[in-house]
Amino acid sequence: MGGPRPEAGRGPEPEAAPEPAARSRMGSRRDAAILVVAVLALLALAVATRLRVSRVAGEAHPTTFSSAPGGARALHLLAGELGLRDARRMRSYADDPLSDSVGLAVILAPSRELTPREVSSVLGWVRAGGELLYAEAWGGAGLLADSLGLRLRPLAPDSLNAFEALAWSGDSAEATADSIGRDVGRIPGFRFAFAGSPAPRTAVRVRPLARADGGATIIELPLGGGHVIAWSDASPLTNHWLRDGGAGLLFAREAARALSGGRVLEFDEYHQGYREGAGPLTALLGFLRTGPGHAALQGAVALLLLLVLSARRFGAPVPELPARRRSPLEHVSALAEAYRRAGARRTARTRLAQGLYRRLGLRLPGIREPGLPAGIERWASGSELETVWNRGEDGDLVSLAAAVDEVIREVRR
Repeated sequence: MGGPRPEAGRGPEPEAAPEPAARSRMGSRRDAAILVVAVLALLALAVATRLRVSRVAGEAHPTTFSSAPGGARALHLLAGELGLRDARRMRSYADDPLSDSVGLAVILAPSRELTPREVSSVLGWVRAGGELLYAEAWGGAGLLADSLGLRLRPLAPDSLNAFEALAWSGDSAEATADSIGRDVGRIPGFRFAFAGSPAPRTAVRVRPLARADGGATIIELPLGGGHVIAWSDASPLTNHWLRDGGAGLLFAREAARALSGGRVLEFDEYHQGYREGAGPLTALLGFLRTGPGHAALQGAVALLLLLVLSARRFGAPVPELPARRRSPLEHVSALAEAYRRAGARRTARTRLAQGLYRRLGLRLPGIREPGLPAGIERWASGSELETVWNRGEDGDLVSLAAAVDEVIREVRR
């Protein structure tokens, strides 16, 4: 009851607007959150494009640089233990064809498909007497497999549903009892077998080296003066399976046969994503050339345009510098100079006197020259104002203004 009563006709008090600093902090947090979400989304997209679904845990690509279960470093180490000279190729077959010093070229489940020029270069080298060990990736028919006439079929039982087929670890194949397959025994990890009659374009006899579920899983394909050892699946040659079966022994026998005369065993790493002289910039440019890379680039441009159009500001605004103002003395000096140049000194003296009368609360009489204006003698007599005023129009206007201010201060005291 005793509190203050609102005035009639007035509504509720409006809420106070946030301070500029508070608004700046809120905008900075919002901008930071948008930026973090965008960066995380781009990173997730980049990581997703590098992942390949694999039925073997770990690294999806059988590269000799990887010690993960799905890698093929064990083959590189096996070659070293056997005293075989091996090398890693990190250049295109089109730019750097296989040389006569290479005895066995190994292409395992390439993550990047060979171009027509590369396929022509590799098959030309095989026809000239080279040995190629080749395994297609995930049962897909790449250009090299298509050129060799290879077709694959899955070995997973039809009774498995989609999730069980995904978790299925593969079937075991039995090596044939020929020269290099003798006493090899069981080779686990095959998820595919060759379908139909392999290599219909070669019109030569194909020799199976291993079978599973009635289908060939490893074949030897004569081609000109050389051979292609085709595996229906690269999984048995990965780190996960190599120690559990006879794949290592079969590989070692094939390598020993092909590397006579001190020739080299060469692993293809170029089509696993490794390049000579590669770095972060090369990797980024390579990612941006892919479909997901195009999508990521378009998303980044769209986000940038959204931030520009919504006038988002990163960080607090730069405070404006305070305006530089003239001091009263500078203002009076400039005004006095203007009056002097205009020849209006008498007008200036009159205006100063009028201001003095108005500030003293006196009625303005007529201004007489020379002598002080009537009515202020008792305040200005004997003061600096009287001295400057009696100088007439030759007196300094700035000094006259200062004398007027001094009289006002004395009256107030």
